[in-house]
Amino acid sequence: MSLSLIKDCSDIWFRLFDHRPFLNGEIKQFTKDYEESRGDREVVKLFEILEWTTDVRDEQIDKIVTNSNKLDKINTLLEIALQNSNTVLENESSYSVDRALSSKRAMRKLEWEKFMCDVDSKYTKIEETFRGKERELSQFYKDLEQKLHVE
Repeated sequence: MSLSLIKDCSDIWFRLFDHRPFLNGEIKQFTKDYEESRGDREVVKLFEILEWTTDVRDEQIDKIVTNSNKLDKINTLLEIALQNSNTVLENESSYSVDRALSSKRAMRKLEWEKFMCDVDSKYTKIEETFRGKERELSQFYKDLEQKLHVE
């Protein structure tokens, strides 16, 4: 009795906890469905990937190398531009706007004073010429008046 009881308990235990027969059937069914549904798609995909990689190897690598050389040139040009910009910024900081404005104001003031001196000298020349002509005319009319009274 104890042997049959152990055997029965063992059978119950295997039926409850041993899932290998069920899992083996499920695994076989899954692999069969998977292989049938996938078919040759994997092989086709592998050939497409092979074509793509050979295209990249044969044609695209040269383009990438050429473009990387261009990028190196662009990078050096950008560095030069950055250095020039920094130089301009340094020069700008050393260039005083107030100093430049004051020097320009002083130059304009000197030019204005020179202009005013020229205007004054021309004005005095015109005044002298006018007075001279005025004297000449007044002398002329005095002479004319004397000639008229004399006769």
